[in-house]
Amino acid sequence: MSQIKDISTELVEHVAKLARIKLTSDEVREYQGHMSKVLGHVRELESVPTENINPFYSPVREDRDYYQSGEFMREDQTSPSLEVSAILRNAPQSELNQFKVEAVLEES
Repeated sequence: MSQIKDISTELVEHVAKLARIKLTSDEVREYQGHMSKVLGHVRELESVPTENINPFYSPVREDRDYYQSGEFMREDQTSPSLEVSAILRNAPQSELNQFKVEAVLEES
């Protein structure tokens, strides 16, 4: 089980902020270790040679007749929507009946 050493406290704090989780400095150090271990496991999995391995399961059927028959489709059913006020009730910020969030993409 390998561990990644480059998980900074700033990264843990950033992820916690995105998840809206408040962490103490002890918890930041604890999660730093957890994140390092998880990424270490992912790195180990990336090193496994899988080029010649067929998938055991695929959610997509390979039977063209099934898709052409329309059996996988269901009829659309309408149902009442929630009120906008109920949807936005727990939003940290909203404006003009929409969620207001910080920009996540940088302009190039």
